[in-house]
Amino acid sequence: MRLHVRENLKHHGAHQSSDPHPQERTIKKSWSERDTSHSECEPYSQRRRAHILIVDDNRADARLVEEALKETKVSHHVTVLGTGEEALQFLRQGSPFTHRPDIILLDLYLPRMCGKKVLEEIKSDPHLRSIPVVMISGSTRPEDIRESYEAHANCFLQKPMDLNNLVKLLAHVTEFWLSFALPTHQV
Repeated sequence: MRLHVRENLKHHGAHQSSDPHPQERTIKKSWSERDTSHSECEPYSQRRRAHILIVDDNRADARLVEEALKETKVSHHVTVLGTGEEALQFLRQGSPFTHRPDIILLDLYLPRMCGKKVLEEIKSDPHLRSIPVVMISGSTRPEDIRESYEAHANCFLQKPMDLNNLVKLLAHVTEFWLSFALPTHQV
């Protein structure tokens, strides 16, 4: 990362030099060296607790995802719902932003209303479409992946069978969407 800095010579007591732009200098800093002492520089998730909505009909899988999320660095609270209908009702009740999660982790295979249909409903609603939706499935079928992206999924994850890999995967995804991507409520 390169930072371009202009300095006021009067305030810093610097002297004139032969440099045509004596007030300017370029500083190189790595991401780990950046100053995050100001609240506006902190990742959004460090300034408030993120709301994560998990939609999965398999309570054991939902609990596993919830446990894996506890291992991430993102401060959060979780709502778990078992059907697509419950998720849409939850998202649409009250004002458009009453129950607005920061991210939705949506199982692909749900009873009655499949995850792809729920995704289509979310992405067709002007009040909900900007919420990042991450499809989660054990499926590796190319048509499931393609159809999810065609319905505007923000991400498609294959559930790893190993708990450690699931923790790592969810840590990367949630930290990206909740720490580095701009918060969706500002859209």
